[in-house]
Amino acid sequence: MAKKVKDPAQEIARIKAQIQKAMARLATKEAALAAENNPELKKLNERLKVLRKRRGAAARMRALFTKKLNTLRRQVEEKKQAIDAENDLHDSTEREIRRIEDRIQKMSLEGFKKTEEIRLGKKIK
Repeated sequence: MAKKVKDPAQEIARIKAQIQKAMARLATKEAALAAENNPELKKLNERLKVLRKRRGAAARMRALFTKKLNTLRRQVEEKKQAIDAENDLHDSTEREIRRIEDRIQKMSLEGFKKTEEIRLGKKIK
């Protein structure tokens, strides 16, 4: 059963608006379908896929290189610390050697002086 219309002009305007909306939706769908079948658009979509893959591969490579670089930096820092420790050991050993050599030289000088005193003392007597 049809509903009773109070204002036929308003009802006609409402129906026209619905028809226009439906036609707009249909036109949008037709445009999308035509775009899907468009060979130029297909090429562009393929190119976009390739570029996205490359971007992903580049990001993975960048992450790998960053990881390797950080590893190398850490190794360099460890080597530097080992070299610094060796240098500290070398410096302390050098100081110890100089101290011992100075002591030996001093003892030798004292011994030389004593022998000179003894020798001179014997000559005098």
